[in-house]
Amino acid sequence: MDRELEAYQQNEQEEFDYNGIILRRADPDDCDQIINLVEIGKDDVYNRVYSYPRILKLIESAYLAITVLDRDGNVVAFAAFEDYP
Repeated sequence: MDRELEAYQQNEQEEFDYNGIILRRADPDDCDQIINLVEIGKDDVYNRVYSYPRILKLIESAYLAITVLDRDGNVVAFAAFEDYP
């Protein structure tokens, strides 16, 4: 069992480059790439949250908005936090 766990952990480390990611405050210039993280259809429910003006407002007004970049500078994740539950 330990060998399987070690093999799994080694495989996980090889697939994801933890040293190649950058976490930083989100910037309005990230909007296009953030929108591309979610596949949005024409009448999709995600348009309510992930459309351009809403993402821009979220970045500008959130208590903390974070963008995760890969080694090439592409946005791979985004999170926005408020100071209330």
